[in-house]
Amino acid sequence: MATAAGDAGCFSVFNRRDSKRGGAGFDDSELKRGYLVKQGHFVRNWKRRSFLLTRHSLAYYEDDAAAEPKGVINLRDIAAINVNAGRRGSFEIKTVTGKDFVILARNDDEKDEWITAIQRALMKPSKLASLLRCAGEFEKDGKISRAQKEIIKDKLVSGEASELAEAEALLLEAYPPDTPEAPEAVELLLQQFASVSRAPSLLNVLNRLIIVLGNLPAPESVRRRLANIAERHMVASRSRNDGRWSDAVAAAFDAAMAAYDRHQGIGAASGAGGGGGVGGRTAASSPITIGGGGAHGRT
Repeated sequence: MATAAGDAGCFSVFNRRDSKRGGAGFDDSELKRGYLVKQGHFVRNWKRRSFLLTRHSLAYYEDDAAAEPKGVINLRDIAAINVNAGRRGSFEIKTVTGKDFVILARNDDEKDEWITAIQRALMKPSKLASLLRCAGEFEKDGKISRAQKEIIKDKLVSGEASELAEAEALLLEAYPPDTPEAPEAVELLLQQFASVSRAPSLLNVLNRLIIVLGNLPAPESVRRRLANIAERHMVASRSRNDGRWSDAVAAAFDAAMAAYDRHQGIGAASGAGGGGGVGGRTAASSPITIGGGGAHGRT
C-alpha cells in the first residue's frame, strides 16, 4: 500500500500551478483565436474583441490587426469558468483576485468550444500525466478497481471539461480523507460544482461532496458558497430549461448540506428538494482562491 505521503504527493497535482511564466522551454503557441463580445468592467457595455488563447494566457485585442492586447488573463489565475444563466452563449471567467470577465459567444456551441479549449489549456500535460499515474497507483493499492481506472483514464484523455472534472472527482473519492492535504478536496469540488452544467456531472460532484463534507472540517463559508452555486444552477435550469437541476440533483444537494451540518454539529439543512429552493443560509458568493496573482486589462 502507498504511504500517506505518497497519496499527498498524488493529491498535490490536482491544484498544481506553474511557477514560471517564461525562460527556456516557454511555449506560448496559439491554441484558439476568434471574435467574442466582452462586457466592460467599469462601463457595463458590450464590445467585440479578438480573443487569442495560448498555453499560458487568454488575451483580447481591439481587432485582428492590433499588435498589443487590451487585456490579458493569465490561465494560472483562473479560479472557475461559469455558464451565465441570463443570456444564451454567455460565460464568466472568475479569477483568484475576484475580477470577473463576462464573455458572449454567438451561440452555445461556440461558447462550449471556447470553454473546452480553455479547460484543455488549463490541464497541463504534466498534470494530466500525474493524474494518470495517480489512477494507476490507486488501482495498485486497491483504492479503485481496474474498471474504475479505465473509466478515469478515458475521461482524462477526452479533453472535455465536464469529463475532466468527473475524473478528478472520482480520484478524490478514492483519496484518504484523513491525510494532511485532504481539506483541499473541498475547494476542488466546489470549483467543479461551479464549472459543470449537466445533471449527471452535477450529481457526480455532489455525491463526492457528501462524502468529503461528512468527513472533513470546513468553515461556514463553504456552506454559503455551496448554497450560492446551487442557486445559480437553479436559475440557469429555469431560464435555459436545460434540466440540470433535476430532482436527483436537488436531493443530492440537500444531502451534501446535511452532511456538512452533521459533521459541524449545527443541525440539519433544509432545502432544495425538487428544485424548489436552495437550503441553508445564503450570502454573496466569495471569490474562489487557489493561488496568487491576478488578471489585468482594459475594456
